[in-house]
Amino acid sequence: MIPMKSIPSATSLRRYPISLSSLVARAGDTLLHKRPHHPGLTLSTHRSIASLSSSGSRNNTARISASSWEEQYHLGRSLSKSTVTAEQQKKWNQKVKKWKQEWDEVLPNQQEQVHYQGYEMDALEEIQKKSYEANLLLEIRDVRVPLSSHHPSFTRLARHRNHLICYTHADTIDAVTRDRVRLWTSKVWPDAKCLFIDTREMRKKEDVLPAFSFAYERLLRNLDAAGGINAALTVGMPNVGKSSLLLSLLKHAKTQEAIPKSTKMRTSNKSKSLRNVKQPIGIQDVPGKTRDITEYLIRQKPRAYFLDVPGMSPPAFFLNENPQSWFALGACNLVLLSRELEEDIAVHTSFCDYVLYAMNRDRNFQYVNKLGLDGPTQDIQEALEKLCRKNQDKWSEERLQKGRCEMFLKFFNTGNFGPVILDDLNYGLKDRKL
Repeated sequence: MIPMKSIPSATSLRRYPISLSSLVARAGDTLLHKRPHHPGLTLSTHRSIASLSSSGSRNNTARISASSWEEQYHLGRSLSKSTVTAEQQKKWNQKVKKWKQEWDEVLPNQQEQVHYQGYEMDALEEIQKKSYEANLLLEIRDVRVPLSSHHPSFTRLARHRNHLICYTHADTIDAVTRDRVRLWTSKVWPDAKCLFIDTREMRKKEDVLPAFSFAYERLLRNLDAAGGINAALTVGMPNVGKSSLLLSLLKHAKTQEAIPKSTKMRTSNKSKSLRNVKQPIGIQDVPGKTRDITEYLIRQKPRAYFLDVPGMSPPAFFLNENPQSWFALGACNLVLLSRELEEDIAVHTSFCDYVLYAMNRDRNFQYVNKLGLDGPTQDIQEALEKLCRKNQDKWSEERLQKGRCEMFLKFFNTGNFGPVILDDLNYGLKDRKL
């Protein structure tokens, strides 16, 4: 692997216990100036659940009431067809048993891990104020990183209100993987409910209504069940898909005439008509573009609305206690890097390396045939060298490595390596094995 520049720290990424009390206390002190507690953070079971790990087999015990709605409109149905034969799976399972079981790459310097936006601290204070206006916490996470995309500051917010977790990028997983994540969620957050959404913008117009009807109705049911003010506080990390989801639900609400077509969205005391706006201002595939708290009316009678808040980057203490999360979030484009790290090819190579590690850990070998390898490998350079071959005599070594990393991560982010979960679903909070 290419040596990573600007990494003076020798911090190891080996798994070690997370201090949950300090994590929750610091998160709560930052957000609400109180030491938070949430019953969902206490795991009632410590036993190992074999069905949460792929291990080359798909255990039927992991399946939980499959939703035909999710499978028809949101999940990557084609991903359920593995390109690996049973004989290859068995052979390769044996091969990787001797490989490293823990990720041991080091983190960049703490000040360079994430390029925090200046508005984030102000937004935390505003979220505290707005939280009293909401009876539902709609937490948006990336299904490929179901634990890493949970900001610890959101833990306290779920205590006195209904908690609905919406996993985006569902098009990169299949039904079996969806059920693994759903079972894992029920163990770690037993009081929360979850659904899985594909928030890609290239969806056909005629598919918007049926694709989001279930999500829209389920959201309203949860709002009505909570009682009081019908407002959903919508939170998530930058670039996780919050605004894209809200836009799709707004389109559905207008189609159903639940809100007028001339409905306004209010952002920082400014009103803008949504009549001819294709997407809320600021939606881009770049972390940290939504910077204002925005109110969206989603039902006129009885009145119900969203409170969309800016994406909150993971705090430094969270990444130091969960260092593998930084690499996972980086591979999913969920952290805003400093300019120095953005230009560091070794950093992007390490993101690719982590994806490769996660696929081998979960015995997902579909990358072997996709890259034209003879078998599984734990050498990221061996995998990358299969890419951009037609340009290897035209480009400089640096440009070639960058192009290979971009293509590798594109394959991952578009589901070309099959259904890949970067977080280890054998573990929950406090790095405790389930």
